[in-house]
Amino acid sequence: MCDERLKPDDFAALSTELLGRGNRIRFRARGRSMSPLIRDGDVLTVEPARLGDLRVGEVALHRIGERQVVAHRVVGCRAEDGRRVLTTRGDSVLGAPDRVSEVDVLGRVIERERNGRVVRLNGWLRRLGGRLLVPLLTSRSMAARFLGWGRRLATRLCGRA
Repeated sequence: MCDERLKPDDFAALSTELLGRGNRIRFRARGRSMSPLIRDGDVLTVEPARLGDLRVGEVALHRIGERQVVAHRVVGCRAEDGRRVLTTRGDSVLGAPDRVSEVDVLGRVIERERNGRVVRLNGWLRRLGGRLLVPLLTSRSMAARFLGWGRRLATRLCGRA
């Protein structure tokens, strides 16, 4: 595997092309949004997948806009305007989930390699663990939202006193 870094838009174009042709890809993950499951520097293996192939709890590789590609956990799937849309979120992200359309789905993360040790992420036990994690991610987001509302309310009340 080459350790050369691509610019984000070059990586987005290359991964889209390779996965679109039915190839698997391997790359070094950057960032902390999926910590501790996927850490900065882990090597991920991704197989091609469409939106309909992905299940809640799995980790999808998808585009955000034209230039950014992320690997985030699928936390939901719903219909919007007659089309299916995934919602994904990083395991350590408190913000709003990403809304992902069919054209932005690139693949499914099936392996993570760290320190020479490969862990398969698409086995039944890992998928079950991912599904069990989703309610926790959702409740963390709700807790962060309530905390934000509480802070704003406290600021308004203190400002009026």
